[in-house]
Formats: sequence, C-alpha cells, structure tokens
Amino acid sequence: MSPEAGGGNPTPPSVRWIRHGRDVLRRRRGTVLAVAVACFLVLSALSGLYTVENGESAAVLRFGRLHHDAVEPGLRFRWPQGIEQVIKARTGEISRLEIHRGESAGLSLLTGDENLIEANLVVQYRIGDLRDALFASEDAEDLLRHVVTATLVEAFAATPVDEVLTSAKTAIQNKVRQTAQQRLDDCRSGLVLVAINLQSVNPPREAEGAFRAVSDARAQAAQAINNAQGEKDRALRISRGEADRELSTSRAAADNRRSEAAGSAQRFLSLLKQKRAAPQLTRIELYNQVIQQVLPNARLVILAPGEPLRLELQQLPVDDDQDAGPVRIPPGRSMDDR
Repeated sequence: MSPEAGGGNPTPPSVRWIRHGRDVLRRRRGTVLAVAVACFLVLSALSGLYTVENGESAAVLRFGRLHHDAVEPGLRFRWPQGIEQVIKARTGEISRLEIHRGESAGLSLLTGDENLIEANLVVQYRIGDLRDALFASEDAEDLLRHVVTATLVEAFAATPVDEVLTSAKTAIQNKVRQTAQQRLDDCRSGLVLVAINLQSVNPPREAEGAFRAVSDARAQAAQAINNAQGEKDRALRISRGEADRELSTSRAAADNRRSEAAGSAQRFLSLLKQKRAAPQLTRIELYNQVIQQVLPNARLVILAPGEPLRLELQQLPVDDDQDAGPVRIPPGRSMDDR
C-alpha cells in the first residue's frame, strides 16, 4: 500500500521524477546510451575546432609528442583534449625584450680600461623556427636574455670607456647582434635577432661628476688642438705664399740675367765681326772707350799718325755743357787752327 493511499506524507515531485527517469532508463537503456554517446561525440568534435590567426603558427602535440609544427592560419581541427594539444605562437610579429638589472637600474658592465658603466638594452626578435623555439630549450626567451647579456659583457670588456660613451655604440650593437645570433643558432633556439638597441649608456651616479670633468677636459684639449691646427695651416699658407713670391722673383731675375747675357753675347759677336773686318780701327775704338770709362772727365785729343803735338792748355775749350768726347785733329792742322 502506497503512502498516498494510507493517508501518509505525499511524495515530493523531485523523487517522482527520479523514479520516473529510473523506470525509463530500465525500459530504454539502449536508446539512452546511444543518445549519450552521440552527445559526447558532438561535444568532442566541437571542442576540437580551433583557429590559427594571421601572423600566428601552431604546433600540434599528440599524446605529448610533436605531431605537426607548421599549422597555417585558418580554421583547424584536433582530437579532443588529452589526445592532442595545440600550442600557438606569434611567429609573424617582432617581440621586444628589455634587459636590465632591475626595474630601474641598468646592467653594470666593466669596460676594457676597467671603468664601470651602466647600460639599458632592448632586444627585438622574432620566432624563426617554432619547433626549436618550443622544444629545443626549456625557455627560449630566458636563453635569449642570458646569451645577449653575456655577449654584451664581452663587447664592453674589449672597448675603452671613451669609445663606449661616444663613438663605439653602433659598432657594439652590431657586434652583439652578430655574435649573439651565432650562439643562439648553435643552441637551436629558433629565435632570430632583429635589432639590438643600447637605450642608455651612462657612468654610475657616484662617478658622473668625475666623468663630466674628464669629458670637459678632453673637449678643451680637442679645441686647443683644433686651434693649433688652424694656426699651423695659416702659417703654412703664409710661408707657401712667401716662397712662391720669392720663387717668382728669382725666376724673373734669372730671366733678366739670361736676357742680359744673351745681349752681351750678341754685342760681342757683332764686335768680333767688326774686328775681323777692320782690326786696327776696332782696336782704337775699344781703346778710346776704355780710356773714357777710366777717365770720364778728361778731354782726349787724337792726332793723326806722325802729326807733332802742339797743345796750348789755355786755348782748350772748357764747357760743362759740351760733350767731353775726344777731339780729332786732322793732318796738317793744330789746336791753334780751331
């Protein structure tokens, strides 16, 4: 006899539903099981759908082992969780990694001349090989951090502090990128370095004043060297100008001497020709010229051969304006006949 017929407490609706379901399961056990299996399969299929976005690449693990490492963008399917697992990564974009000692302090590095320098470094990289980036190392980014830091320490240790703070920054960045990339390839990291940027390279705060004083002194020394070089160049220009002027003067004097020598030679040749034509007359003319040069103020009296000398000094004309050339007396005349 049921509790309702005996006037006892009525059966709650939840209990009735449970009993009804139990009866249905007993009568239609095969149908219910088929529906359950179908629902499970549908849900499993829906959970296996996944999307690989543009700029992404995916690797599929089947039972924990790599099955496919180059899944292209698009809608894809995998087996349910527990059978296959999908790991996606942004292989088409450039990632950024800041390397420093703490949240605000830079790396403390020692230069080649044993000076302490603080530097902040930014590394830009991308994933070149997804397989190696995921499975060749435990943490590819941590490997990148250690390799780049070690390479930077070596580069600073081979460079003097003056070059580190002034002209060697670009050379250090290029050297660190090349060397670190080679080491990452040796470790099969799967990462490709795009750029190495030294954002800041500064001396420690405690030594900033000393570094600034040394820098100012070097700047003053460079200015003094530039000034001295300018004075040197100016003096060289002046000296070269004077040398060119002296050389021009010497060449002009040499040309004059050559011209005079050529004229003298020409006169001598003319005189030689004249002597060959009239030797006696030429000899007399030369004698007269020499006497006039030796006694420029004397009056010469030239007599014909065999003519007696009859000379009265008071009768000689004295005229300062008259040319003091030789006086020629023809044969048969005397000074009194003038």
